[in-house]
Amino acid sequence: MRIPIEGIQQGLRELPPAMGHYVARVLRRTRGDVLLLFDPRIGIEALAEVCSVDGARVQVEVGVPFQAAVPQREVILLQAVGKGDKMDTVVQDATELGATRIFPVLTERTVVQPGSRSAARVERWRRIADSAARQCGRALAPVVEEIAPLLTVTSSVEAVLRLALVPWAEHAAGPLLLGERGSIAFLVGPEGGLTETEVRLLAEGGWLPASLGSTTLRTETVAAAVLGALLVLSVSER
Repeated sequence: MRIPIEGIQQGLRELPPAMGHYVARVLRRTRGDVLLLFDPRIGIEALAEVCSVDGARVQVEVGVPFQAAVPQREVILLQAVGKGDKMDTVVQDATELGATRIFPVLTERTVVQPGSRSAARVERWRRIADSAARQCGRALAPVVEEIAPLLTVTSSVEAVLRLALVPWAEHAAGPLLLGERGSIAFLVGPEGGLTETEVRLLAEGGWLPASLGSTTLRTETVAAAVLGALLVLSVSER
């Protein structure tokens, strides 16, 4: 069983209360059971043996930490913040499907303006990424960045291939993704889509407008479609 823990060090330690409760009450682990600890922020892992369980207090003996396997290339998602809990779904799916970095962005047609709640929402998304990394067996959770205006982010993101996904774009995204072995960044717009002005400015900044075809996908579905395709392609190339 994999347990996310920050600051892994060899030796005796007590698990944080939430993780202690999870190990003792949910998983019902007892003395002598072995856990796999991982730091989702830096990709460090270590085996740990349960030494004692007292209610929700769990002490473990942590072995020598080691560097976990990390993704072979960077896959960056820029996702317009959607209504309700749509971003929660995007972060979870993107973590399971291999995104290495997630930028929540605000566009001209973004309905939700987080304002004073931005920090709390980003922290929630980071917890979701950590949990999804634990569930899917991934040692390093994607970096979830702070919420920022679209053009501020796109001007600073570097990748070999940078795509702005637009339904009416001339280029098809499939062949571009299939032919690229280097880093990839792709942008998913809000419920109402990107404006023509935004697409023009993105193109002037080196982002290539590309389409996923005639099927209209919801904003919270697009990232999973692209990342799923990349995952299948990466497995087929091994």
